[in-house]
Parts: sequence; structure tokens; C-alpha cells
Amino acid sequence: MRSLKPPPSISAGWRWAGEVGAAGLAAAGVPGVGVAAAGVPGVGVAAGSRETGSAAGSDDSEGPQARSEVRTAKDNRRRMKRELAQRSGRDKLGPMNEEPPALLSTTSEVELLVEHLLDEPRYALDTEFLRERTYYAKLALVQIAWPGGVALIDPLATAAEALKPLLEGKGLAVIHAASQDLEILAQDCGAVPSRVFDTQIAAAFVGLGRPSLAKLTQELLDVSLSKAEQLADWTRRPLSPAALRYAAADVTHLLPLHDALSARLETLERDAFCGAECEEQRTASLAERPDEQAWWRIKGSRSMSRRSQGVAQEVAAWRVSRARQQDKPLKWVLSDMALLGVIQRAPKNLGALRKIRGFEGRALHDDAAQSLLEAVRRGEELSDDAVCRPPERDGHKPSETHVALAMAWLTERARQISIEPSVLATRSDVEEFVASRAGRLAHGHRHRVIGVELDKLLDGRLALTCDPDGGLKQVELSAS
Repeated sequence: MRSLKPPPSISAGWRWAGEVGAAGLAAAGVPGVGVAAAGVPGVGVAAGSRETGSAAGSDDSEGPQARSEVRTAKDNRRRMKRELAQRSGRDKLGPMNEEPPALLSTTSEVELLVEHLLDEPRYALDTEFLRERTYYAKLALVQIAWPGGVALIDPLATAAEALKPLLEGKGLAVIHAASQDLEILAQDCGAVPSRVFDTQIAAAFVGLGRPSLAKLTQELLDVSLSKAEQLADWTRRPLSPAALRYAAADVTHLLPLHDALSARLETLERDAFCGAECEEQRTASLAERPDEQAWWRIKGSRSMSRRSQGVAQEVAAWRVSRARQQDKPLKWVLSDMALLGVIQRAPKNLGALRKIRGFEGRALHDDAAQSLLEAVRRGEELSDDAVCRPPERDGHKPSETHVALAMAWLTERARQISIEPSVLATRSDVEEFVASRAGRLAHGHRHRVIGVELDKLLDGRLALTCDPDGGLKQVELSAS
């Protein structure tokens, strides 16, 4: 085993419910902290010490004082093991009123943490970031919890890529409302966790809706989380003790939530369905949508004329590209209102551009205006084959009446089996199934739970009637 020297601040960076010090790290099995506690020669003769001692086996290490320090370290290790064993057996953790964990602020500290966690079967993960003034989210804090402790990582002072081995390892990452966390991990770390359990998705599968972390923790663990630092500026340094406590609490309760939700999923036999949904979300975070598809997200894009679709494609792609280059939010480059106005009017010159609603009083430099007008021109000249359109639904639009009927049964079926309707299917899923019997409702868990019944309903083999309780019930129709 190679000898590791912990950075000076490492003992303050990891805690278990407020415990601090190298003795606690050694008890948790962290390498490189304390000669006796960790069994690493030449690194800190006493647990809890921040001084580097003489190499093991030297004359200094054989004196009475060194032997006394080794005994003290062993005693501390046994004490910490007992305390950790007691605490790790609890189902619930109380509010974190103790002194908060310090930030790990060097890459070597993060690497040491990652090395320790590589064999953990699961860990809790959360991130704090800002993106109000930028195109790319700015990662400001990473929180990790495991049965032996909590760590807060400062990505403003360390290399976020140091977390990549942990993310790509075999451990299960437990995250609440993971989509944005996965997006920024992919961006800054170059990887997302190899396995993910999203507690918000799991809650949706057991009849708890899509709750916030605070609501879910209160519901399942009877623990109240403070919201005082919800709007904190996480890029400021130093972070206040209250902000650090808030950040630590965001991950401290995720593993107990994983236990509680997993038990319910297993009882309801929905663990595989939930796992598939979490995996779908995880892989989606790695997919990059081409700029040419940005116009798909514009309201009413499907009903645009073919000429307008070409302009929409080029102008929306221009906005995304410019926002990325300048690292500014999309709406700072061109508001949604101005974007629609440009698509509808297709201005030919600067004067016509400035008359469009949303440009009044707007400072648009000549170079930006000219490049925008050039995007409009390219869009008008785009051939029909060059327009990147959403996948066709077998060439016909689904009947709104049929979609409404299918949505009504989807909502009712979700209520009956206590599942959030949105995890069964979105309106887009229903429209695709109604039009072509394709998409996510045509196979897998969704097909078994709702797709088979929708198929019968749309084929006239199933009817819906109102029941006295205010819901709907299905009636099988006999073949004529």
C-alpha cells in the first residue's frame, strides 16, 4: 500500500454528524491519516494531529512519547468505531446543529476522498450551482454523504474532474431531482454516475407525487429541513456556517430516504420500473441535442408554415450558438418574444428588425444584428429537405378527441394505482401512441401498465364510464 500524506485541512473536511478530526477519518478507514489509526508509515504520528511525524521505524518513532501517542491513537480509533457503529445504525438523523463540515479545497483532498469511497456500494450526492447570468451552469459546491461521513467539496478551488473515478465506479448515486445535477456533472466532471437512484422519481412511483426534498424528508423520516439558505449565493466565499449546514443536510438524509423508498417500491413491485426510469434520465443527461433542433422547443413550432420553420431553425440555432459563445442566458441574447417576432416577420434590414416587438429600446450591437439578419436569410433560403423536423407520426396528426380520452384514462389509471401520471406518460407520449401506436407507451413497463388498455380504448374494445366516486371505470365491449 502506498503511503499517503493528507493535506493539512483534510481532518476538518469530513464529518459524521459533526465529528471532526483525523481519528474519525481513521475509524472510517480513510488511508493516510495517523500512523496507528490508518497504519500508514510516516504520516501524522497521532490521530487528530496535523503535523507530519518521522518515518516509521526511525529512532524518533521508537521513544516512549511516540509509543504513548500510538496508544492514544488506537484508543481514539476504537472510540470512533463505536460511535460510528451506533450512529450508522439509526434510521433517522436529527437536525445538524453541530459545527458544519469544512470545505475540501484542494484537488489532493478530493482524490483522497474518492479513493476512500470507491468501494462504497452507495453514496448520496447533490450539487449547488448558479446559472441565472450564464449559459453554462456554474458549479459552486458538491456534497457527498456515505454511511461513514459527509464531505463538502469546493469546485471553485479544486479540479471537478477528480470526482470522475467515483462517478464512473460501481457505487449507486442517490440524488434528489437529479436531472440538473447530472447535466452539470457531465459538463464539469466529464462523467455522470454509472448508476442513479432519484428519490423524487421513486416518490412518484409510490404515490407521493413529485415532492421537494424537504417535503419528502418530513413525510418519510419525520425530519424538518431548514429552508433559510435556499436562495444563498453559493459562489461566495467564505460560505457561512448556516449555508454549510444547509448544504450538508441536503445529502445527510438521502441514504435513509433510499432505504424507505426502496422498501415501498419492492412491496409494490415497482422497483424495476423505477430503476428503468432513473436509467432513462441518466442516459438522457449524456445526450447532446444539435442546435438545429432548438426550434422544436418554440411554442407552436409544429403549426408553423414550412418557410417559417426554416427561419425558426436558423434563428433559434443562432441564439443558442451566440449564448454559448458569450456564456449568457438564451433570453439575454434574444428574448422569446423577439425570437417569435423575427420568425414571423423575417426582417430584411436593421430598420425592420428594430420595429419587431421585443426589440424596443434593446441594445443590439450592429455585428449581432447583422449576424441575426444573416441567420434569417439562411433560413429563408433553406431547402425543404434541409429543415430538421421532429419525427413524423406516420404522416397524420392525432385526433384531439382521442388524445383527450386517452389522457383522461391515463390520469384515472395513475390515481387508481397511486403513481404520478407524468412518470407513466407525458402528453407527447400519448399523442405519439394515439397517432401511430409507437413510442414509450408501445413497449416495456408503460405498455403493460397503461398501453394495453389505451390500445383497447382506441380500438373500440374498451369504454369509459363515470363512477359515483367521481372517477372513471372501464367497461369491456364484446365483439360485434
